[in-house]
Amino acid sequence: MLVSSVRKYVFCEWDGGQQRHGKPLLGAKPVSATVGRRMMALVAPTLAKPGCINYDLHRSNADPAVWLFYENWRSQADLNAHMQSRHFKEFFSRADEVMASVDAHQLTMILAPGQSYRRC
Repeated sequence: MLVSSVRKYVFCEWDGGQQRHGKPLLGAKPVSATVGRRMMALVAPTLAKPGCINYDLHRSNADPAVWLFYENWRSQADLNAHMQSRHFKEFFSRADEVMASVDAHQLTMILAPGQSYRRC
């Protein structure tokens, strides 16, 4: 069964090593370039994982501190294996350095197999 996952990451503003009131960034700060590189570094190894259908990274147009992965996996087992992968664990081992919150949801597509909303 196809498993979809959406993860919203909110990164925080840091001042001298201290999180400033846990407020999400409202403007691009120096940390955002580092965050972008770290997020992009997840894409290629994840796409190479068995069962990965797509792993799409997005960034909010309204708030550059908000990043989102939209991903589809062939099965729950494939998604679970991804979350146990070395690159995923390495990312999260240091995530508290810049991350204010993670909002993760697993979803089930409401279409029969083989159908799609896509027009291309």
